[in-house]
Amino acid sequence: MASMWDRHAPLYEEVFERSTWLWARDALTLADVPEIQPGQPKPRFLDVACGSGKFAFTAAELGYDVTATDLSSGMIERVNNKAAKYPHLKVEARVVDGQTLDGIPDNSVDYVSSFFGLCMFPQRELALKSALRVLKPGGQVLLSSWHATSNNMRLIRYVLEHAINKPDVVEVDGPSFMGAQNRTLAVDSFAEELKETGFSDVIVHPVVHSMILKSGEEFVTTLLDNGGVGAAVSKKDPESVKLAALHYCQQLVDGVDPFSPSIETAVVDTSKSPFVPRVDNRAVDHPLWRRAFSFPALGLIALARKL
Repeated sequence: MASMWDRHAPLYEEVFERSTWLWARDALTLADVPEIQPGQPKPRFLDVACGSGKFAFTAAELGYDVTATDLSSGMIERVNNKAAKYPHLKVEARVVDGQTLDGIPDNSVDYVSSFFGLCMFPQRELALKSALRVLKPGGQVLLSSWHATSNNMRLIRYVLEHAINKPDVVEVDGPSFMGAQNRTLAVDSFAEELKETGFSDVIVHPVVHSMILKSGEEFVTTLLDNGGVGAAVSKKDPESVKLAALHYCQQLVDGVDPFSPSIETAVVDTSKSPFVPRVDNRAVDHPLWRRAFSFPALGLIALARKL
């Protein structure tokens, strides 16, 4: 699974990071994370499931010593490449399992952040316990997860039901969007999990941002390349996946609920589908294929402290 995320790293940085970054930016504001002035001691920031490192370098620009961790060596390579370009910023990158945080000492960091990594961890409870372990007393976590009803999570279920004919989640070994719908959260359950782990001063903010795609082609290419989705659909017809994903997005653009019975029937009955896949397996005949579009996504930002 890590190798699939390695391959996905370039597209993740180009496509998804510009959207997921919006919630990370809001978390800094909501947590009132201070800028460290020259001459002040540099607190330590641990960014878990750091991806290509945009948040890690933002924290470093604020004056923090940052350790950026990810299970994917491809992601870490991209972080290291950036670190070489900005040697004045204190960012150390490591390949680390975000669920166990092996090699990170107890009570050693002032902040732990993880943006949309939590909902992909098969063992979320362990990940939260590990975050609590490495935090210093008084330290703070900044976390985000997709809400269970967010459109991007519903999209995955839609593709599973209509393109792959698996209404239940396909589980894969390792961090994955497939299975994430069973790990997404509502506001109350997110707060309760943090409290049960041992965190205090827990607050969860529901935040909506638009996910902006330059084209349907960009969107489905990234979807199929994604580590988790790719694992589930690698032996399926990619055209059916593309059509289902674009059909879902078209309904969002048109203001229609993609889960209404009439829409579901239209997609299942492929003989009536207005979208014709091309034989070359690279493009599909769909209005959104070359068109930019956006849809709202609901993320949860959770803040909590270690006593």
